Amino acid sequence: SCDDPRMMLVSGFAFGARLHRPAPPTPSLWFDFVSGNLGAGLTLSRTSAAPCHDAAGVMQMAPANQPRFGHDPVTRASLGLLIEGAATNLLWHSQDFPQTSWVKSNVGVVGGQAAPDGSATAAKVTPDTASSLHRISQGWTPTAGQKYTQSVWLKSAGVRWVCVNMDANSGARLTVDLQTGAFVTGGAAPENASVVAYPNGWYRVAVTGTGTGATGNDTWFQANTAMTVADTVFAGNGADGFIIWGAQLEAGLRATSHIPTTIGPATRAADALAPLSLSGLWAAAGVVGGTILMDVDADGPVNTTQGDLGCGPVAAGSARQAADRGFLDQWRGADGQPVGRGGGEVGP
Repeated sequence: SCDDPRMMLVSGFAFGARLHRPAPPTPSLWFDFVSGNLGAGLTLSRTSAAPCHDAAGVMQMAPANQPRFGHDPVTRASLGLLIEGAATNLLWHSQDFPQTSWVKSNVGVVGGQAAPDGSATAAKVTPDTASSLHRISQGWTPTAGQKYTQSVWLKSAGVRWVCVNMDANSGARLTVDLQTGAFVTGGAAPENASVVAYPNGWYRVAVTGTGTGATGNDTWFQANTAMTVADTVFAGNGADGFIIWGAQLEAGLRATSHIPTTIGPATRAADALAPLSLSGLWAAAGVVGGTILMDVDADGPVNTTQGDLGCGPVAAGSARQAADRGFLDQWRGADGQPVGRGGGEVGP
């Protein structure tokens, strides 16, 4: 397998018979995942369904063992093959907010709203007229010291600012402006905050924090009246609100593709790309050695093995490995910056 600890998009990789960079203009073997084809001799396995955006920018659930060729949901540009490690959504009823697993504090919640995946599984959260805090929340129990990422899709229905909190009241927070996509963070050491625009006024909001050993932890989504992570007391008008869908709380430093849940947590299985044995690929290409070039955008270090791609893990800043292993042309670390580059000799 070629599993990243979080996820990665692979644009393609090439095998060439020459031993220097750049890659030869006509590689001996070429897999172009941006074209939407897996390529002869490759298979992808995954024991669960998983989502991705199709060429029309619509979120679809790919059945088990079907590769996911991702597209930008706004520009619809092809992004390549999406490969993710296993992940678990710890929240219950991630698309069903009227359920009692979501505690309503001075809000009304109405389901049946249009969601980013084209279904009617989103919900409108409307602050009532009481002068108070207005939020929905769900309790959970973190492991002390573990990094968790909270993500959710949000859209304005009159309320402009929504605050996302992934722990107790002292947890990591992010408040987003649902008119512009701008955001601020605060609380206890927020990390990797992001707001990504989706079609039809939706934003996917994510923030990472560290679990504590304290009891009474809640993840919540709260209407605010300004761009602040502070609790905001106000009286709603009983009409303006926000629309919510796809709440996800998972261990790790990044939000991965959405994992729908019902009456408990649910797990998305890892993607495994195989077979990538060098002996078979070199034989198919009719060469005895050469260079491997890959184009990978990953949320974490790409960890391939000699028995699969012929590429062992490369330390940050390293330009080479042992002579019997290949080299990744480029990959990105958790901060999104390249952590290693190189081209090198590979033998059968």
